[in-house]
Amino acid sequence: MSDNNTSREELTCPKSSGSTVRNKASVSAVAVARISMSRFAVRRVSGMIKKPAVQVLIVALVLRSAFVLSLGPEPVKPLRDQQLYMRLAQSIASGDGLLLEGRIPGSVPEEHRWKTRVYQYWVSPEEPGLGVTPPGRPTALVEPLYPLLLGVGSFIWGETLLPPRLLQALLGALTAALATMILLKTGRIAAYAAGLGVAAYPHLVYYTGVIATETAYIFLQMLMFFAWYRLIRHPSTFRALLFGAAAGASFLTRSSILPVFCIAIFLIILSRKAIFRSIVISVIGFFILTSPWIIRNGSAVDSYRLMPTKGGLNLWMQNHPGIQQLQLERIGTPIPDHMLRKLSCRELEEFPSFADSIPEVERDRILTRRALRYISCNPRYFLYMCWLRMKWYLRLTGSSVRGPFVDMVGSLSFAFLLFMGAYGILAGQNMQVIHLVGLTYCAYLAAHTVFHGGVRYRLPADSILILSAAVAIQQIIDRVRREHSG
Repeated sequence: MSDNNTSREELTCPKSSGSTVRNKASVSAVAVARISMSRFAVRRVSGMIKKPAVQVLIVALVLRSAFVLSLGPEPVKPLRDQQLYMRLAQSIASGDGLLLEGRIPGSVPEEHRWKTRVYQYWVSPEEPGLGVTPPGRPTALVEPLYPLLLGVGSFIWGETLLPPRLLQALLGALTAALATMILLKTGRIAAYAAGLGVAAYPHLVYYTGVIATETAYIFLQMLMFFAWYRLIRHPSTFRALLFGAAAGASFLTRSSILPVFCIAIFLIILSRKAIFRSIVISVIGFFILTSPWIIRNGSAVDSYRLMPTKGGLNLWMQNHPGIQQLQLERIGTPIPDHMLRKLSCRELEEFPSFADSIPEVERDRILTRRALRYISCNPRYFLYMCWLRMKWYLRLTGSSVRGPFVDMVGSLSFAFLLFMGAYGILAGQNMQVIHLVGLTYCAYLAAHTVFHGGVRYRLPADSILILSAAVAIQQIIDRVRREHSG
């Protein structure tokens, strides 16, 4: 029996040692594989960090995140529009969609008490939607994408402001990375100057903390510029679709992108590269994004419309002497008394008394007609207001956030940007992207001269003017290098 047992042990020992060898070999293979994968991952990460766009993204994200984390739990100035978007977001989060309940102005801090006097020109305490939206009815007063983004966020994280601000910090950082990528073919200096310019521009950093459309819109606008630039250099179906979709998403955030989209289409025609296919696919991409909004308006406000219904109110409000005088007095440029005395058709200054049965779209039409009649009655006053709005649009400092340090930083940054941006537009006339930058800046200036003044409305134009300024910096440095080398 013992001999048999011994033979069995002798037979099984080699098998056992062979299994151990195989296990050790497999463990070694796994260890080698893990080391190889970790080395590959390190090389990939180090390779990505060396890319200019990623470096700029990190810098911009750190700057914006630090600023956002330094803010308190309350909304920051300017307060206008923030309450409107937060109210719409709460309505979406509760499942009611774009619906306004209760008066929008709400409680106003003491330093902004003047706004209650502005609103009293047309909004009674029981009005839910600035007098344009019938009580209890869905609204198309503003573009839907930003309230929808806030509403989905509010459903997830509640009404705290930190998460949306951090999200806007990420969007701002991505904007800086896109600016870098747009000018990468122009030169590394221009690419870094564009990206770091967007990353550190004080107004753009500050508006990361404002719960309004600026940051999201500027990101989508820069994405549209990026897609357009790629499309015009190397036409393809995907790039055309991305360009159109980015334009559609921009429109659903702010309708002011529409003339910029038309200018970009016009420049595609001038490029003479796959014109028909590029334009058709771009327009298809635009309407793929905007068609749900149009269809929704057909059932919600009884009109299959693309534009929001705030246009008539804005035109009436921005040319109302009482409302504008209150705002212009705060920045030291009041309307002269002799001009106010010469105004005619003063009955049009009164806000119409709308019955609840009058739909939102009809209210918008009525206000538009009243505003246009008032302008035709007072053409000199309208031209004077356009002049003031243009000056307000090009102000070195804003009117809501003031202080010696803030004024100095804002003035120096915008003055430098305006000078270098203009130089870049003149010096970079052979660059297609500079053509779009120059025409876009002029379009924004013209639109806001007629409708809305103010620094916050200039930020989308500033963000793309940084591209032109970066080209100017590249050309100046190249010229200096040539002179020294020669």
